[in-house]
Amino acid sequence: MASDTRSHLSSMSVNYLQIISSLSGWCATRQRWPLPCMMVSPHDPWWPVTGRGLPPVAPASRHDTSITMSFFAPARDLLSIRRQVICRSTFVSGTAPTNAMGKADQMQSGLTRVLQNLPALRYFHTVALTGSFRAAAEKLNIAASAVNRHVRQLEAAIGLPLFERRSRALTLTDAGETLLRRVTRILDEVAMTGEELADLHRLSPGHVRIGAHDALAREMLPHLILSFASRDPHVRFTIRTGRAPELLAHLGGGRLDMVFVYDAPTDINIRVVREYALETCAVMRHDHPLASRDFVTLHDCSAYPLALPDDAAYLNAFRKRLAMREPSGCLPFLTTNSFQIMRDFAARSDLVSLQTPLPAQLCPRNPALSYVRVTEPLARYSLMGCCIMTDDGLSDACRGFLDHGLGILDGALA
Repeated sequence: MASDTRSHLSSMSVNYLQIISSLSGWCATRQRWPLPCMMVSPHDPWWPVTGRGLPPVAPASRHDTSITMSFFAPARDLLSIRRQVICRSTFVSGTAPTNAMGKADQMQSGLTRVLQNLPALRYFHTVALTGSFRAAAEKLNIAASAVNRHVRQLEAAIGLPLFERRSRALTLTDAGETLLRRVTRILDEVAMTGEELADLHRLSPGHVRIGAHDALAREMLPHLILSFASRDPHVRFTIRTGRAPELLAHLGGGRLDMVFVYDAPTDINIRVVREYALETCAVMRHDHPLASRDFVTLHDCSAYPLALPDDAAYLNAFRKRLAMREPSGCLPFLTTNSFQIMRDFAARSDLVSLQTPLPAQLCPRNPALSYVRVTEPLARYSLMGCCIMTDDGLSDACRGFLDHGLGILDGALA
């Protein structure tokens, strides 16, 4: 019975030794630094079994960490008693024992210390891209000797040359090519991190992000923003233009704080805080045959080349209404998602553009154009809405601008 117990203990001790060896091998193969040197206490009863074949242990330092591994082992009298094996992981600073680390490990250790210095990487990267120490120094605005010194320190740590230094030009060695690929990725990550942090800074309480249809961004937002900035100049603004579905998707994704669009669709997560009915007008040059009228119909407009918004629903609504009087229908001469482009064409030709312009007090109008009311409004582009998220998590700056802007719109469009 005693021999069986001793055999079992020996088997467990060998397994334990294999665990220690595996941990040491794992650290060595991954070139982790500092290298953990494993030591089993000689006071443990299993020391004669587990203590053999271990690498020399470096002196303990203040970084020693004791890890207790507990399990049950059968005793001589078949009683289960709790045994502990104390394993100390000593993290050694400086040069590791030569029988634990080879030359490649020592090189990795030195390189790790150098790679912690980002300027050295940046200097090497700039030299590799510019092709000379002088050009790199000029780009970095430092002395060429400093650049050369950092690169030589990098080479000394690696133990390999990074450049072939010729009389007229520098050429990367194989080691230099390898390092350049890695360093480029590192510096790209650093730059991306800086951009992400800058984005977080821009999302401070003093930043308002607005989405709007192109025409509203051009004509309405300058008046609202500039008048607000005159009383609170510290708030910054970002404007994104696009169509309603795209802008509302950005609003729902948290990339915009508020959106001004035509015909805002119903969405449980989006709240339309205000909606304004706008007049549909025919826009034409001031000497156009229709410019002197008080109002026009779609039938009147169809006698001239038409410019319409590039929107399937809008075009279908227009064709259905016109078909009531002209079954043959009418195809527009120009379709576009830019109201400004439609006005530019109208100012230079007989073309008539159908739009829902804002009142003159909100935006100045082109004196070369006339705006004549259309008696058959197209409802889709006759409603302008201001939308925010339902949860209304607006910052103080966003809330202040929203109240300011809605106050102006209420006075002009009520």
